[in-house]
Amino acid sequence: MNKRNKDGGGFLRDFDCRQPVIEFTGNRNAVIYGCKGVAEYGEDVIRVNTGSLIVSFFGKNLELKSLNTTTLEIGGFINDVQFTY
Repeated sequence: MNKRNKDGGGFLRDFDCRQPVIEFTGNRNAVIYGCKGVAEYGEDVIRVNTGSLIVSFFGKNLELKSLNTTTLEIGGFINDVQFTY
């Protein structure tokens, strides 16, 4: 096994599990892993509390497609994303 395989190529070493992970599919869908709750919900803005920051999604026809204790999925036309500490 070479050195790259032992340390995950550097990725795992740099990954901070306390931060949220956000996965986008174009500008139509976002999945947020590590969310603590929804701070604001509307057609034009959805604000998500991740514990360490608030992530705000701005756009049109935004909707919560799914929500559980740690994961949230947003659908609609996402125009902008803002991070607030």
